[in-house]
Amino acid sequence: MCHHQQLTPLPHPCSSRAPLLSSIATAAGFLCTRSCLLLLVPVVPYLRRTMAIADVFNEAAERVKQLKEASNADRLHLYGYFKQSTIGDVNIPRPGGLFNQEAKAKFDEWTKRKGTAQEDAMKEYIKKVDELCGTSFESKM
Repeated sequence: MCHHQQLTPLPHPCSSRAPLLSSIATAAGFLCTRSCLLLLVPVVPYLRRTMAIADVFNEAAERVKQLKEASNADRLHLYGYFKQSTIGDVNIPRPGGLFNQEAKAKFDEWTKRKGTAQEDAMKEYIKKVDELCGTSFESKM
């Protein structure tokens, strides 16, 4: 974090002085209130890494749609990590009903991932897709 410890949303007053750095900061979503661009040093590499993981995750999600044979346990595993990757921790109540076993199983699988960071969930999802589909998405990260 910046040594000034104050962040504000863009637009920022220094944008006219440093257009290239300002455009990078715009991608990050914030700049220091005192025109300190030191904040960009740790943020930009993290954004590149996260974007790369998200791109690989999206490719893996498209590839898994072509998967013909997979056990229910494998499909539930993928479901849990997909939901954790895209939404985060469970934000809905557990489904009820006697004949709603599939929805309950999906909910329970997603709940197991509670507290897992979205980036870590993406990595686990990609590993599972590689295992099931024989792909090598993990090497692209």
